[in-house]
Amino acid sequence: MTLGIVDLIPRWVFVAAIAALTFGFLHESYQHKTARAELAELKLVVAEQKVAAERTARLAAEEKLELLREHNRKTKEAEDAFLKDRAAAQERARADAATVDRLRKQIAGFTSGGGRTDQTPAAANIGLADRLATLGSLFGESLDLLAEGRSIIDRRDAEVMLLRTQIEADRNACQSGDNGSK
Repeated sequence: MTLGIVDLIPRWVFVAAIAALTFGFLHESYQHKTARAELAELKLVVAEQKVAAERTARLAAEEKLELLREHNRKTKEAEDAFLKDRAAAQERARADAATVDRLRKQIAGFTSGGGRTDQTPAAANIGLADRLATLGSLFGESLDLLAEGRSIIDRRDAEVMLLRTQIEADRNACQSGDNGSK
């Protein structure tokens, strides 16, 4: 009988070597599967973090959009109030102009009537009429100036209120934006 190299190795060594190789292969396969599972788990964690980051970014964008909508709404309300106030001021100015015109005509009618008819000195009556006409003219001009001043003040007041409302809305939007970014 011829003995080969395999026959020289004791059987238990051969079985132990095959068992060691099998164990090594199984261990390697297990580590490979474990590594794949860990990799899949890491990919899942990364995907979850990505979804969470996208959700946070979307919520932040929606919050900023809502702040912008609120700012635009307040600005629009302020502009509408300004236009309404300006229209009311113009209407008051027209009413004041009509009042001034009516008063001017009444004063002119009163002062142009000459003096009383029971006064005999004609020169005194003419001088009095001249003074009253001048006084009426000055009074009419003062009413014009008063109405013009009131109109200017009303317009400026409405403009200041518009700017103040816009500044407050801008400030609130900026403060809300700062709080959202912290």
